[in-house]
Amino acid sequence: MNGRRWIQAGGAAMALILFAAVLVWFVYDQSSRRIPTAQVVVPESPSAPDRAGGRELLAPYTDAAPPTPAPATPPRPMRWIASPQPAVMTMPGEPPLELARRQAENQHADGGGIEISSDVVCAVPLAVETVSPTHFKLRFNREGFNNYFLFKVSGAAGQLVRFDFEQTEITRRERKWWSLNPVYSYVTDLDDPASFVSEPPPAPARPVLAWNGPLLPDTRGQKWHYVPDVWEENGHLCWVMRFEEDHAYVAMRPPYTPGYNERFLKQVAQSPHARVLTIGHSPEGRPLQIVQVGDTAGPKPAVLVYAREHPSEQDPSWIAEGVIRFLLSGGADNDSVRQRVTFLVIPVLDPDGAAAGWYARPDHRFVYDGFNLPEPRMYARFLREWVSEGDREVYLALDLHNVESAEFPHLMCVWMPPDPWFVLCQAFHARVRHGFERAGFNVSGVPAQRVMAHTRLGGHAFDVYGALHLLYEANSQASQRHLTLGELRDFGRHLVKASDEFIRSSHGAEAGVMIGEARQRRLARLERHRWAFEERGITEVLQVEWTAWVLDRDTVIDTVRKALAADARRALP
Repeated sequence: MNGRRWIQAGGAAMALILFAAVLVWFVYDQSSRRIPTAQVVVPESPSAPDRAGGRELLAPYTDAAPPTPAPATPPRPMRWIASPQPAVMTMPGEPPLELARRQAENQHADGGGIEISSDVVCAVPLAVETVSPTHFKLRFNREGFNNYFLFKVSGAAGQLVRFDFEQTEITRRERKWWSLNPVYSYVTDLDDPASFVSEPPPAPARPVLAWNGPLLPDTRGQKWHYVPDVWEENGHLCWVMRFEEDHAYVAMRPPYTPGYNERFLKQVAQSPHARVLTIGHSPEGRPLQIVQVGDTAGPKPAVLVYAREHPSEQDPSWIAEGVIRFLLSGGADNDSVRQRVTFLVIPVLDPDGAAAGWYARPDHRFVYDGFNLPEPRMYARFLREWVSEGDREVYLALDLHNVESAEFPHLMCVWMPPDPWFVLCQAFHARVRHGFERAGFNVSGVPAQRVMAHTRLGGHAFDVYGALHLLYEANSQASQRHLTLGELRDFGRHLVKASDEFIRSSHGAEAGVMIGEARQRRLARLERHRWAFEERGITEVLQVEWTAWVLDRDTVIDTVRKALAADARRALP
């Protein structure tokens, strides 16, 4: 009897051990599937290397994909957060650095002297509340939709400082910021290209696992660094960090200022392969600039790439800059691309809105309704003259935006025109996705929305010139892995390659036929409605093109309605 009990007890023990082993395997296996974890190697506040004597601005690119982080033994998972991407591991409560801040503040109660100012280019005004000498609450202090913050901190050298940023209602409701890690820098000039150099360190370290879950890259090759100690509390995004210098900028993501754009384009203008075209000036006197890259001899397919249709979204400008940098870098492949395709790149569509940190100004204004800003009229006039001058055709209009953090992966196409153009857009996006995924970026599949955004610049190019209009959302702060500025610029390389491959493919040939048909329709409708323009004295380009397109659209709609009404009458007994 005793022997039987020993056997039963041993069997139960073995079953329990087996169950525990399976459970441990499952937990660790799922952890490794959800995020490629890594050892913490980068110091909490890395200092940027001296950029003197660094590589030239338009140095050659390499085609090698960024190194994939090698997985290591994951830490014990504490909490899983569901998102449109795979779940990401976060730690509960405050990070240990916050306890250290409170202890330091209690020991030095007479501290303080820290000043916070949002009087900075590209920044939305902020309301600042001092909770304690090293603890501040922040919130947007301007009506309307706000999706970017940037502020300056003074007098904080050597101190641990906590910030609680009050999230907007939509941000809190849609959980946009739970994976957001602010960035900081000790640069003094936000317009200086040297403030935004980004290169891989000589021996890149493995990414750091931030307290709120994302993997943070090794940023020692640039002057902007992520804050790792971030958490959510009472509807606020909270973070604590140690400042090494008295002057610092803290931002949602590195800012791309209109002044930086002007300085960068002055360097671009020195290249024999590029022309920087100033097509006019904004109401506040800032130049509206377009970069043309490519051999202009003879009619050739063209690709329009533009950023900052939403002026407060910074990531797209870095991608547009990456397009320019790649096209102007050395190599036989780039020479061939420039000979085959002309690129028109607009890094900052709305410099006035960008300087003020506004979310929207010229988008949905590429119509003639009597309330247009001057910028849409200038862009429309340029596009008409440029197309007509060389008998050119615009194949693609790539409209670049960014989300806030947790919504999407590194890249997602959210808009494509409906059939019959949808199939061609799918073919282009497939090439984009292939190139990005080979480089280690996360990209979404085909979007569900099939939209013609008539009132945007890309929609205007689609309606008038037949260009395929695709709207892309970039995300340097995706919930699984954040990116360096160099990686974000590298998006431009993949967009250039996908564009060139698409135009050379059978789908590109089909797009060329459809664009030619759009050209004929445009000329026919302008001639058809010429009497109306002459009678009313209409000469402004945007008004002429929009009015002709609307008159034709309304004519088609009216014809369809009459046909349906006739069918209905015939069906009556």
